[in-house]
Amino acid sequence: MKKSQKRFNSIIAAGLQRRSVSKASKWAVAYRVMGKPHPGPWSFERYSWLEQCHDDEAEVVAWQKAAQMGVSESAINKALFALDILKESVLYLLPNSKPDASDFSVGRFDPALEASPHIKSMFTETQNIGMKKAGSAILYIRGSRSDSQLKSIPTGRIFYDEYDEMAPSVRSMAAERASGQESKQEYLLSTPTIPGKGINAIFKDGDQKVLFFRCPRCGQWEDLTFTSLDEPGSLVITAEAHNDPSVADSHLICKKTKLALPPDKRIMLARDNIIWVPQNTTPTSISSYHINQLYSNAAASGPAAFAKSALESLTDPFVAQEFAKNKRGVPYVESGSQITDQEIREALGSYISQSYAPAGNLITLGVDIGTRIHYEITSYTLTNGTSIDMNLNTIARVLRSGYVGQFEELDHFMYAFNIVMAVVDAQPEKRKAVEFAQRFPGRVRVNYYIEGLSNTTPIKEQSDDSYALKVDRTFWMDTALGRFHNRTITLPADTSEEYKDHIKAPVRRYGRDAGNNVVARYVNAGGADHLAHARTYNEIALRLAVGHGQSQSI
Repeated sequence: MKKSQKRFNSIIAAGLQRRSVSKASKWAVAYRVMGKPHPGPWSFERYSWLEQCHDDEAEVVAWQKAAQMGVSESAINKALFALDILKESVLYLLPNSKPDASDFSVGRFDPALEASPHIKSMFTETQNIGMKKAGSAILYIRGSRSDSQLKSIPTGRIFYDEYDEMAPSVRSMAAERASGQESKQEYLLSTPTIPGKGINAIFKDGDQKVLFFRCPRCGQWEDLTFTSLDEPGSLVITAEAHNDPSVADSHLICKKTKLALPPDKRIMLARDNIIWVPQNTTPTSISSYHINQLYSNAAASGPAAFAKSALESLTDPFVAQEFAKNKRGVPYVESGSQITDQEIREALGSYISQSYAPAGNLITLGVDIGTRIHYEITSYTLTNGTSIDMNLNTIARVLRSGYVGQFEELDHFMYAFNIVMAVVDAQPEKRKAVEFAQRFPGRVRVNYYIEGLSNTTPIKEQSDDSYALKVDRTFWMDTALGRFHNRTITLPADTSEEYKDHIKAPVRRYGRDAGNNVVARYVNAGGADHLAHARTYNEIALRLAVGHGQSQSI
């Protein structure tokens, strides 16, 4: 056959193939080539559960997932399909510009481009880390924390990778980029963190699909589940401690017959043997999926690894948090890590908010700055406790809380309540905070949060600034919010719903510091938390008020 005829035939074949890839799943099989650990053309054999979501055309598609389940690869495939076949630009969001967006561009996108001749041929410009041109369509790779990086990006296709690590406002800000676009879709994926927030909130608003398979033991449809060691569901754990070698024998079973399931799940979870089943029958426009690591074929994610983490989570709160998030793919808050409605109800007293100082009490003021100036005024009385820590040896009685519009309005409270000590947030109104401190010499301090001060030195005063303090954020939030747990705080009967919501917003979570040590810190579960910080500043003010505020290191 002549070269010209061969070329003509190849052009015809390519054209026919292009016409056949009208869906993202077909496009991925036709063009995506993978590298290690499973090199070669993309196949749904290993990730059968991803085929449906590739072709899901719902305006919002959300994945509440365990780690390492291939969902990010589905997002990459859908993004490249939109660029190639639909000729639409795509915004791909990651938590931060550096290292997340830059690492994704170099570590995930560039290898996909190099491994696949077709994908490489799509792009006319790839040198810019944050913007890849594919003819008239553009792939924008951005970090979610920069408002300026999200402006002027006209696209209806937005992907949110690790959505729970992004600020709550990101979605509305990014979605504004899609206004006016005829074709649009949001594709959100994340390991979950806090119940009712982030990806979990979107998942619950959706149809909540769960993967079922036809069981090779009983022939019925069932799903792979694990709730707890008391409700192990599909998992048999063959040890009582995570370091017992026999944990390696842990395995999956049919929940009906209790017979062991095949170790290699690829046949059991073949494309024609699975079905996504919605658990929410309420009509919704959100298509949401959940999957845990029991479905994974990877050895590092198999039953033994799952069982080991389940056992270790019994004694290590950090492992418990990560086990829920990365293995089970469910949100988790450790008991006592967040103030509950019940704890707030138990703190409500029979008195109403005060307008002046009751006689004989030590009274402090805490002020946090948001769009408004939030405050809490609290009096303290000594208990018969034996602790040398004044914060642990007192009962707090909140006299009043709320907000004002101007700093000058706080002056009235200083006089009316005879405030002994006030602590004010330094940011974002440092100048106004310092002016307030200057009007009440020795009675107002300006606070800067930091992490990492020791428990024996939770406050440091600045030698070059007579007003400034640096305090350990986690230590003092533990102290302030801990009063609700140990019932050493009383609130007015008319305490606002805003105060209650702010107090419930902080959640204590675990992470690792630069030295890979496990550390605790508070994160915002969603919504404003200014009055929780005003509450925290009052505890700092108490410590300063009782004469421990003069030395360089307290």
